[in-house]
Amino acid sequence: WVLHVGLVISVSALHLAVKPGASIGAMPIFMGSLGCFAFVGQWQNEQRARQQWGNLQDSEDTVQEQKEELSVTSELMIGVEKIAESLCTLFLKLDKRTQILGEDRARDALFGQPIQGNVLDVMFSESDRSRFHDCLQRSQGAPQKLNITFQRNTGPLEAMLVVVQVSLRRTSYLLGICTTEEVPLP
Repeated sequence: WVLHVGLVISVSALHLAVKPGASIGAMPIFMGSLGCFAFVGQWQNEQRARQQWGNLQDSEDTVQEQKEELSVTSELMIGVEKIAESLCTLFLKLDKRTQILGEDRARDALFGQPIQGNVLDVMFSESDRSRFHDCLQRSQGAPQKLNITFQRNTGPLEAMLVVVQVSLRRTSYLLGICTTEEVPLP
């Protein structure tokens, strides 16, 4: 409506500024070009608005997909924790750098020292360390099992690891540790 009002005002101003008889030939050309400019401007605005609306819809779809993936990943993590609690002696949560997350007195008692914040790699021999990292790489597709020896202050600990990659913000891996050694009460 703004363009139409501007067109009427422009035509009225032109008609008053020029002698009435002299503008008869120029008036249709002037009116046609104003109408054409108004149409092209409105078409461009409409295309821009449609593009922005499409981008907004795409963004909302992406956010919805991410929410669904996060929900599934959270459910997977909870399920793996339940399995690890029932089948394994204990379990660890690791970040992307294999740093141990969270406090657990039973875990600390098994290893003979507090290990929260430690990098799990330092508890393995050099050959076990490379096998462990290979296992982490393979866990991207499916849970993995690895027999390994932990080096600890109280002596070596033979264990089987169950490794699952979960890729949440802080926790990247869940490790179930299955061992025949009794877990000391904290």
